[in-house]
Amino acid sequence: MHIFTIPDIKKLSGVYFLFLTLQNKAQVISRNCYWLTTTKDILDVKTKKWFHWSLKQHADMSPLRALPKAELDISYNIEEKKKEYIVTVTIKNISDTIAFFLWAKVIDRANKDTLAPVYWNDNCISLLPSEQETIAGKFTKTIKVKDIEVIVEKWN
Repeated sequence: MHIFTIPDIKKLSGVYFLFLTLQNKAQVISRNCYWLTTTKDILDVKTKKWFHWSLKQHADMSPLRALPKAELDISYNIEEKKKEYIVTVTIKNISDTIAFFLWAKVIDRANKDTLAPVYWNDNCISLLPSEQETIAGKFTKTIKVKDIEVIVEKWN
């Protein structure tokens, strides 16, 4: 089913971002971020097999390495439920650039080991300037809540 066509945008260079949001009035139902490039993959039609298709040229995503540093404001809360913890993490992009590929992690404060598995409702998100998002996760109680820390890693 075809819903709409994204119009061509002139004068794009390198890598660009496309954010799509599906809303019901003011309620966000789904939000997706795509990173795209003007240098597309070029398929090698001579190597086409049902299980493999080689490329003559790969899409150039190298400009992602040069993204300006993003600054975040992060707050979190951990609630104890019977045999598990519920964590909510609010992340706000306080910089003038995209905060790309943000990844929330729950860690042991003492040794910095990642606690896993954490079942997140979302993760690996990207935020435009001034945007904020709250994500939630749950995980089994293995250590005391005072020994838990939440960190957010980012691409830039």
